[in-house]
Amino acid sequence: MISYISTGDSSRFLHTYTSTSSIYFSNFVPTAPGIPGQVRFNPNTKSLEVCTDNNYWLALSNPCSLELSKECRDTLDWATKKRQEENQLLKIAEDNATIKGLLDERKNIDDKLSLVLELLK
Repeated sequence: MISYISTGDSSRFLHTYTSTSSIYFSNFVPTAPGIPGQVRFNPNTKSLEVCTDNNYWLALSNPCSLELSKECRDTLDWATKKRQEENQLLKIAEDNATIKGLLDERKNIDDKLSLVLELLK
């Protein structure tokens, strides 16, 4: 369960579109007091509700939206592409000794590089 999302101006990866930059999500407890600005999902009405200054839960007619930043989407796209490339190489290596040998060499070089970088610290 999401308990808190804070984006503010410094968030590189998640943007909220609400009246505030922080949204506090809580479990739905009909009689529980809220924090002004707190948002909860009401399963009975299937809507988001926000707590007002006088501790009243007001249904949102225009729900807030969350979206990943372009940088985050680009990073996820890059990681997905790299994973697909790696999986494709591993699949080819199952039947091709040359590719398998090159992947083993790459792993050994990566291990050596990590060791040297660790020693330099």
